[in-house]
Amino acid sequence: MVKRWRSRLIIEKEIQVGFSHFIEETSGRYLESVGLQKWNDKYKVYIGNIKENKMVSEEFEKDEIKEFDNLGEALEYMRIKG
Repeated sequence: MVKRWRSRLIIEKEIQVGFSHFIEETSGRYLESVGLQKWNDKYKVYIGNIKENKMVSEEFEKDEIKEFDNLGEALEYMRIKG
């Protein structure tokens, strides 16, 4: 409970939070990234996916930013898509 409260406090202070990790698939190794930030009273969610051998050329397979009016919608989108 305290961890959730701290996370919301950090987000409300317009500090970006997120994580990245590598996954192995049959077609190669990928870096997946998810981020969340409050900016100008909106919540922005970033979701990215790039094959490791395409990182230098920045050829993302997924590179999207979605904007939400409230934190609940942003977190739900991250849960479903991220």
